Amino acid sequence: MNSSKDNVGYFYGMPVYEGRLSTDLSSDFTLPDYQSEIRRLLCIRAQAVPESEFLGMGNAELSGKIIYKVMYVGADGKLYSVSLSENYTFSLPFELGSHTVSADDVTVFSTVSSDNASARVLGPRKLNVKCKVICRALALTPMLYTPARLGGVPSGAMEELLLNTESISAQKYSLDPLTLSDKAPLDPSADNARVVACEHSVQINDSSASGGRINVSGEVILKIIYCNDAESEHPICITRRIPFSQSAYCEGSNTECDILAKAFVTDEQIFVDESGINAELTLALVAELQRNEITTYVADAYSTGVYTEGVFSEISVMSALKPVSANLTQSEMHALDEIKLPQDIKIIDVFASARASEVSRVEGDRLTLAGECVYQILYYHNDEYLVKELCVPYKYDLDSRYKVSAEDYLLCIPSVCVTSARARHDGERMFTDCELSINVDMQRSSQAKILSEIICGERIDKDDGAITLCYPNKGENLWSVAKRYAEPLNKIRSQNALNDGDISKKTFLII
Repeated sequence: MNSSKDNVGYFYGMPVYEGRLSTDLSSDFTLPDYQSEIRRLLCIRAQAVPESEFLGMGNAELSGKIIYKVMYVGADGKLYSVSLSENYTFSLPFELGSHTVSADDVTVFSTVSSDNASARVLGPRKLNVKCKVICRALALTPMLYTPARLGGVPSGAMEELLLNTESISAQKYSLDPLTLSDKAPLDPSADNARVVACEHSVQINDSSASGGRINVSGEVILKIIYCNDAESEHPICITRRIPFSQSAYCEGSNTECDILAKAFVTDEQIFVDESGINAELTLALVAELQRNEITTYVADAYSTGVYTEGVFSEISVMSALKPVSANLTQSEMHALDEIKLPQDIKIIDVFASARASEVSRVEGDRLTLAGECVYQILYYHNDEYLVKELCVPYKYDLDSRYKVSAEDYLLCIPSVCVTSARARHDGERMFTDCELSINVDMQRSSQAKILSEIICGERIDKDDGAITLCYPNKGENLWSVAKRYAEPLNKIRSQNALNDGDISKKTFLII
């Protein structure tokens, strides 16, 4: 919607909810009979997958599932993993006031992540799994602020001061899910290959909008650990990169939109046949579109026919900053004796996940995203499979175009995922490195003073033949002078030849 006199006071995206919620999950799981019994747990990883959203009159319900990947040593001493899942739900309460255009226009932006996943063995095939789920969310809806008029106002006798500001116009669009397939060939001698574990991450390489369509492309990085049970060799790790692209019609999308695209693997099927390891993945894609629109609003008003008094209020107006999409490489060196690892270990693989804290201000107007990477290093030592966990902090400085003034409130919803991770050692030191994909959705909130009510009183009696000379005070403008004398703006402008409305060079004004 373009700003015009007909939609004065229409603010495109006003926040009705902004916050951070968390919930603790705890459930017991029983492994199927065909799964090997648990002798020793090695590690557990958790990934949050959004699935659905329901909007009511007073809240939004967000639901999805947490997918757990549990790796353990079986009763036969071999390596196994199992995938488990559990549902989560968040309720985001908000109040829709009289200014709300429509409850159907509420748009919710959220990032759901998991933290502190742990598991405990309850029996040969029974586990208790705990996990904290964190939701950062922002709900926006259009609102219409028009000043109420109390009392009688003569027709055509009202002057309004109209100002402009930017407000965010936001959409969230779910693209059709994609089914991806891949085949990894095996060595012909591996006739008893067994998939131990499967990990995946999604990297968005490009997201754009033009001509009413949105386009998203990237790749799924799929890592498979498999072994040949007929041999005594250690498990083997292979990495596959599966490209994808998706395009869809989206009303209102154009090159002026900033897009933050997200993708999630919601289902996986991994199986081995005589041709190799086959993978079938289901990919869900969500595109968040935002741009700033010019909003015109009534900042002040007066009547030229009756005495008036204005009632003012301040509202928080949300505008969009360009979202951050970046890649960061983290590399660290650890002395083996400091992290309590022996020198003769054999590294099988490393799993890594990233946690993101809030974006913080440093040195006034600079912004920094901080968090930590968690490495789970699978290694073999003394005929046993073991896991060592390392937590390594990271920091990413946003560039100078994201500087904001101290008066502005900045809302950032960060999400960070690991697209690849490696670990190696030279007998004395452990080297870890990973590639991080960083996305930060950013909005700025500023205050706008609007006229909420104008109270009209008695009629103003004027002497039509009188001429008044006004000597403006320092800092006054055409609006303040016209309001003080309750005269039309255009009349004062024409009587004093003020083509641009600037009174700074006038010693006096004819009223």
